[in-house]
Amino acid sequence: MYYDGWRKDGFQVVSKWPYNRKTENVDIRSYPDLSTLVIDPLTENDTENYTCSANARGLTTSYTTTLEVLVPPSWSQMPSDIDALNGDPVVLNCLGTGTPKPTITWSRAQGENGEYLSLSSSVQEAVFPNGSFR
Repeated sequence: MYYDGWRKDGFQVVSKWPYNRKTENVDIRSYPDLSTLVIDPLTENDTENYTCSANARGLTTSYTTTLEVLVPPSWSQMPSDIDALNGDPVVLNCLGTGTPKPTITWSRAQGENGEYLSLSSSVQEAVFPNGSFR
């Protein structure tokens, strides 16, 4: 069997067998009966469809699989302390990123023992799509 190479979102990522080449963070290792795509280090930009193609005696086959790189949530914008006068409108900003996109929920400190209570669902409706709270 002859491996015709790997494709990332339709574009060839490395040269054809029997050459083993490494480009950027992608390394392909092809042998007569096996082809392996190694991505190291894996980054969020590697999320794509990958296709391996093979042919033998003029017949060609391929298989496409999706790689989704999961990224832990992190802060793009953390809420900051705000002083405001009674009756003033206040917007608290909070923005998290990650894959899948994180869900932002708000809670409020209650009492002297430092417990946090989740804000009710009616209050959660005041959370904007970017995670800000009004």
